Amino acid sequence: MSYVEIYNEVILDLLIPNARDSYLDLREDPVIGTVISGVTEFIVKEPREVMNLLTMGNKRRTTEATMANAESSRSHAICQIMLLSKDRIKNTEEE
Repeated sequence: MSYVEIYNEVILDLLIPNARDSYLDLREDPVIGTVISGVTEFIVKEPREVMNLLTMGNKRRTTEATMANAESSRSHAICQIMLLSKDRIKNTEEE
């Protein structure tokens, strides 16, 4: 799982402390396509872990006061979760 913020054309990693000090870059990989270079990826095994990381990342998002509310998000956030699945067939040795 990864979670990033795009604000003022800058990409920040929301899952690491002090991400404001290091911006991430978009890169083109010839095999897998567009990737965010240097993004932190966490291995999660259950929904509770995903929610904990989302909560932590949301606390790091860029916010400002507006006329409508005291804390308005000023950015776009992208959460990416990659799933691995395998068949559960008895008596096999292949994934």
